[in-house]
Amino acid sequence: MAMMEHEDWSGMFVTLGAIDKAGHMWGAYHDEGATGPSDPTAGTHVPDAARIADEQLGRLVQKLRDLGQLDDTLIVLTADHGATYGRTFLGSTAKGAGDANWVYGETVNDGPSFDPSPALAPLVATGNVQLSYQSTSIQTWLKDASPPKQAEAVAALRSLPGAMVVYVRDGAGYRPVWRDEMSRSERHWWRRHSQEIVDTMAGPSGPDTVTLLHDETTYSVLGDHGSASENDQRIPIVFWSSGMRRGR
Repeated sequence: MAMMEHEDWSGMFVTLGAIDKAGHMWGAYHDEGATGPSDPTAGTHVPDAARIADEQLGRLVQKLRDLGQLDDTLIVLTADHGATYGRTFLGSTAKGAGDANWVYGETVNDGPSFDPSPALAPLVATGNVQLSYQSTSIQTWLKDASPPKQAEAVAALRSLPGAMVVYVRDGAGYRPVWRDEMSRSERHWWRRHSQEIVDTMAGPSGPDTVTLLHDETTYSVLGDHGSASENDQRIPIVFWSSGMRRGR
């Protein structure tokens, strides 16, 4: 707001990051908040973060109004990503396990491996994991990506709890080599959108395998993102300006 007063600004990006933090901690759209004022987590939940963000947005809009700039301003309100609620949470709940749930490898951050989530054990047991990243999907870089070793990794990935579809690297994209039984909504979204989303990971340093998880399944934290699922990919966005007609 001080910038609005003193600078000849033409645009600004404002992030209200508490919603993201709370969503990861508590599971985004299933968080009902603290149990009462004495709850030590009071103030850290998604409803609290959303209420505060709404108040802050109101202050920004009022400042634009006070400066006579509201009619000349386009306001865009959006989330930075979608989110999956881990109704089926497969990570470790041990203290400090967050990083270990996300990343497994022989060396991570120039240090020794974190202890992986027990759910990842079949993949770790292959001894062929250079790096694995788990969120609402699992991306794996193999030490040896030869066809026999790749097949061994696929067999392990198929056995992981929550696995829905396993892809292997195939040239400039990925090829599905196994899929579990899906719900009707999972199948509908997967057929329409998942292939093009998964293929975006096929850069020069992309993973050798990609494993999509069933809806509302996470290996990392209770609320996370990083898959091709509908919840991860649907991101709300609102545009407003004084001259914009409803529905346009």
